[in-house]
Amino acid sequence: MEPRAAIHALLDRYAALLSAKDLAALGTLHWQDEGFTHTWSSGGIDRGWSAYARRLEAEFRRMKEPVFRFDDVDAAVFDGRFAAVTAWWRCEFGGEAGARVLREGPVTFAVALIGTTWRIVADHYAAKPAGAKESR
Repeated sequence: MEPRAAIHALLDRYAALLSAKDLAALGTLHWQDEGFTHTWSSGGIDRGWSAYARRLEAEFRRMKEPVFRFDDVDAAVFDGRFAAVTAWWRCEFGGEAGARVLREGPVTFAVALIGTTWRIVADHYAAKPAGAKESR
């Protein structure tokens, strides 16, 4: 599969697995190394898949029926094995009071072809402040 198409497929699967809250399957999409980093829109940094998985598990407990998606995905591929990816993330979920909550903003991914599989090796989410205009 052409690299850009494979990366789009990776992010489509990532969104579906986040929506399903499937931590085991999500782990297969990430670099299984302590060098993996996830930067949260709240400012925290998780180093390694296990640290990110623990935080995701806590987030998932607070989210009722989450629906994730990535829009405007653009991948710059280097040497056929590495890519810098930008996108707009969006997550709607049921909050504690029952009302639907929307979070969204820009995200960047570093992905690499490890063996024969594209994996996320780092990501950085930013959150659009409530009421701010979109600048995509």
